[in-house]
Amino acid sequence: MFFYVDEGGNTGLNLFDPNQRTLYYGVLSSNVDLDIVALPKVEEMRRKLGVTRIHAKDLGNEKLLHIAPAVLNLQRKLGLRFDFYMVRKADHAVMCFFDQVFDSGMNQAVRWSNYWSPMRYGLLLTLATIFDEELAKAAWEARIEGNDAKAEEQFVAVCNELLSRLNEIENSQARERISDALTWAVKNPDAIGYNASNSHLPKKEKKSVAHQISPNIIGFQFVMKGIANRLAASKLEASRIVVDQQTEFNKAQQTLAEFFAAAAGVEFPSMGEMPTFNFDSMPSTPIEFRSGDDSVGLELVDVLLWVHRRLDEEKPLARELLPLIQFNLHKGMTDEISLAGIESRWAPVLARPANLHEIAPEVLAAARIQAEQETARIAAAVAAPGTRSI
Repeated sequence: MFFYVDEGGNTGLNLFDPNQRTLYYGVLSSNVDLDIVALPKVEEMRRKLGVTRIHAKDLGNEKLLHIAPAVLNLQRKLGLRFDFYMVRKADHAVMCFFDQVFDSGMNQAVRWSNYWSPMRYGLLLTLATIFDEELAKAAWEARIEGNDAKAEEQFVAVCNELLSRLNEIENSQARERISDALTWAVKNPDAIGYNASNSHLPKKEKKSVAHQISPNIIGFQFVMKGIANRLAASKLEASRIVVDQQTEFNKAQQTLAEFFAAAAGVEFPSMGEMPTFNFDSMPSTPIEFRSGDDSVGLELVDVLLWVHRRLDEEKPLARELLPLIQFNLHKGMTDEISLAGIESRWAPVLARPANLHEIAPEVLAAARIQAEQETARIAAAVAAPGTRSI
């Protein structure tokens, strides 16, 4: 199979550009090499538009509608599939904060079950309610700050501000558990190791570390997993994976793809009730980074990504372009990293009542004793002076 990958809404490590709130990835998959097979048809489209290359952003609704039937015909004739992935950037900042601060392996005031079971999602969604955009931005700036001392100061300030907002949380249990975690983190910021860019690293490597937690690389995990799913379903191998060339994140994308390729066939067991992650069907084919001017496949995926993005952003979209979206409704894959996405998936799970009557009495008794011990342990951890005074 052949894959062509483009992205949109790239603002690098700046997650709070008001004009680009979401990072998008589009992946066009085909059983033939579009750079060869689709070239004659795309050349016809170029001539019709009077351009040397098709760039959707430059053409806009008015001109793209003239080639929409030809693009749709290519999709049908060649059996093309378009997959669409999104990362809501401000949500990503809050989720990064939670992942680092509420990791029970680092924060002694976090229960194991609040990080390694679906309960983590309920706690994350509750924590998110006391974040506003200004505080999310401050949390992200601390996360990517290269100076450890400055990052620690910023991080503690964010935690203290969150602590001051706890009265906004109605659920007393969630309020207590968030309070415990934040209080311990403020006292022990060195144990949390919040910032991704460490001061002891050379400047070039600091930026590389920060790139690993960028929306671009987090979203690229979706891309690689989606490609693996396509390969598994088709029982084919990847002949080419062509990714739009850009200077900032290509190296990190390549590193991630190489890691996934090395882990092909490996299944990472989940902790508790969390989903497993396996690397079945991960491609070993090296990524090709190409300019959109040098790949017909990238020209086509650029058009489809632009159209889907316009719909997501609720911007004007010519009705003649809608069939390009409708064609993919039941054929393409769509996923997103967002708080709304987490709530949609996990809220029904968390709302299910516990079937305590199905649990043996002795197991329940042991669980209660363990919970009491855990509560006492956390109370002691929160009360301890820590390495930094509040």
